Amino acid sequence: MKNKQGVNCEYCVNYSYDDDYECYTCEVDLDEDEIGDYITEHFEGNSLIAAGDEDLVKIHFHTNEPWKVLEYAIIFPDTQEAGSE
Repeated sequence: MKNKQGVNCEYCVNYSYDDDYECYTCEVDLDEDEIGDYITEHFEGNSLIAAGDEDLVKIHFHTNEPWKVLEYAIIFPDTQEAGSE
């Protein structure tokens, strides 16, 4: 998960064509503990919850700078429903 700035899936070695499903897929395994540790170390905030498995991680985090966390989140393939309130 280190050094993941400006990732473009089209050029990623983990982005490969799946002949069975006839589409491209990402083979990156997500680690919720590693993601949670990164958020804790790099962003000001509290009440972090990072839960999931190698396919899906959900994040809940209180911060006054949500755009910084969202900028981090979009480096992961298929980031969905990212938002702040």
